[in-house]
Amino acid sequence: MSPFFAILLMIILADLSSSSVVHPPAHRPVLTTKLVHYRSHESPYYNPALSMKEASNLERDLSASRASYLAATITTTSIVETPLVPTKPSSGFLAHVKVGTNDNQPDMYIIADTGSGLLWVQCGNLENTNTPYLMFDPNLSPTFRKEMCNDPVSVCSRDLFWVACGDKECEYKVRYAEGESSGYLAQDTFEGQTVMGFDFRMSMLIDLGSTYTLLPMSVLKKLEAAVVDVIGGTLTRTYSVKFGPESYTLLCYVGVVSRDLVGFPVVELKFNGGAVLELTAVNMFKDDGDGNFCLTAAPSEQHNFDFGVLGNYMQQFFYIAFDLKGNQLSFVRMECDVLRHD
Repeated sequence: MSPFFAILLMIILADLSSSSVVHPPAHRPVLTTKLVHYRSHESPYYNPALSMKEASNLERDLSASRASYLAATITTTSIVETPLVPTKPSSGFLAHVKVGTNDNQPDMYIIADTGSGLLWVQCGNLENTNTPYLMFDPNLSPTFRKEMCNDPVSVCSRDLFWVACGDKECEYKVRYAEGESSGYLAQDTFEGQTVMGFDFRMSMLIDLGSTYTLLPMSVLKKLEAAVVDVIGGTLTRTYSVKFGPESYTLLCYVGVVSRDLVGFPVVELKFNGGAVLELTAVNMFKDDGDGNFCLTAAPSEQHNFDFGVLGNYMQQFFYIAFDLKGNQLSFVRMECDVLRHD
C-alpha cells in the first residue's frame, strides 16, 4: 500500500503532573540491567511450543487480568496482594541481576515490577532445596544485613504489610492469591550494567506487567477515530478480537504491521508540562499471529478505574527511569542499533 501522509496524531492526557524532557547528562552513570521478556527465548520460562497466535491471545488475557489486579490493589485498604513467584504465565519482564557479593551466588532472573519499590527474592540454602526457581542464599554474601526496626532509614513503619517492629528485625507477612509469604526486610548489593541517566515526569501508571495500554474511554475513542481516519479504506477492519471482562472490540485490521503500516504517522502522548512520548507504529500495533494486527489500547473503565495505564508495548524502545525522591519519571528513546546482547 502507499505510504501514509505525514499526519501527526495527538492525544492530550489530562490530569497529569508537570513534566519535562531532559537530555541525558554527559557523565552520570546509573546501575541498570537488561530486561528479558517472560516468553523470550532468553527467558528460563521460554516455551517454544507456544505459537504466535496463542501468545497473542495470552497477552490480551494477561493484560486484562493484570488490570483487574491493579484495580483491586489500588482500592484495597486492608490486604496487600501480590504474586511473589511466577506460578502463572506472565506478560511482564525478567531482570537479570546478581544479588550479594559472593561469586558462588548464581545470577537470578527476577520479575521487574514497577508496582513495588523493593527487590523481592526467595531466600534459602542452595544446597538443601529442590525448587525450580533460583534462590538467594544470604549466608553466601558478606554484605547481607537484616534491617532492624530502629534503623533511622527503615521503611518498616511506612508500609502496610510489616507485622512486627520494635527492637528487632523488620518482619513482614503478605497475602496473595495462592497463599501467603512471610519473612524479613534486609539490605544487600546487586550488580547490573551502567548507562547514562535522563529525566521526565507523568502521573499515569507505567506498568511492565501489562502488554496493553489502558486509557479512559473518552481518550481511547479519540485515538481510535484518528487511526481510522488515517488508515481510511486502505485496509480491511476485523471485529473478531476482544479484550477484558466486557469483551471490548479492539481496533484491528487484516494485515501485518511491518508491511502495511510503513509511513504511519507518529502518535504523540502529551503530558501537562510539555513532555511528549512519540510512538511509532511498532509501539502502537501488535500482530496477533492470525493475519491481523490490533491497536494495543483498551478502555480502563471496564476495570473500574478512570486513569491511564501505559503498557509495556508502548514502552518499547524507550529508557525509563524513576526518581522516587523527586517524584519524577524520566524517558528517552533508545538507539536500538547500538544495543548488543551479551
